[in-house]
Amino acid sequence: MWGLGCGGAATDDGGSGAGSSSGEAGDDPAEESSNGEMSSGGDEDEEPSTSTSTSTSTSSTSTSSGTSSGSTSDAGTSSTTGAETTSTTGDETDGSETGDPDSGEPSGEFVLTSTAFDGVEECAQDMPDVCDLFPPRHVSSFIGGENVSPPLAWTDPPAGTASFVLVFHDLTNTMAHWAMWNIPADFRELPEGLPSGAMPSGIGPNTQQVDFLGGGDEAFFGSGARGNVYEFALYALDVELFTPADSTDPDAVQDEIEASASLLGSARLRARSNPSP
Repeated sequence: MWGLGCGGAATDDGGSGAGSSSGEAGDDPAEESSNGEMSSGGDEDEEPSTSTSTSTSTSSTSTSSGTSSGSTSDAGTSSTTGAETTSTTGDETDGSETGDPDSGEPSGEFVLTSTAFDGVEECAQDMPDVCDLFPPRHVSSFIGGENVSPPLAWTDPPAGTASFVLVFHDLTNTMAHWAMWNIPADFRELPEGLPSGAMPSGIGPNTQQVDFLGGGDEAFFGSGARGNVYEFALYALDVELFTPADSTDPDAVQDEIEASASLLGSARLRARSNPSP
């Protein structure tokens, strides 16, 4: 079991992020519909949409969300540092700063990063060529990867944050692959290779996750279509325990979060799966 705390390091003595690993390389699991039936006539370079989501953004790697908004901004104020992709937070969407949970004073932007790939500000579904590529380790086995979740880290969230929700979303085909919620508020990172299971061990007592394939052995599900643009969206909530109305569908989880009055802000990080075999 590995444990995390604010600014703490993670240790792993058994968690696996392999997730769903069946199928031949080149198959596209995202062609499977949300009810588990495979669609026909798919191209391995395409990942036909199985559902719609309000989280799609079109012009910036960084977006923002307020406490009362049900969708993300298309052109929020943003900045990047190294592998960082930033998002403004708070009630305003024009560059407002996040708050320090202890002091209540502003402490800077809410930023999500990874050491596995760079977050490029201009990366978007209509500008895929500028995006950094996910390493093969972090894409699904259906396109030749290992389906291991990448390491993620973030800065202090908005004041009043009581928990986090993390969603991995295909922006090209507007469908969520995976969602994890009730991540403790004192966490500032998640290690590579998150464990599988509907209630994964070593994170928080109430942490849950779901992938779009379902089936019980829930786990991170990496990109399943070559060349598509994907986004990690980290949401800060003012409630410690979030209970989604539909916990079986990551799209439904994300839609509910983005329409929730408990949403304090979000940080986003984008990259692309390799378009070449």
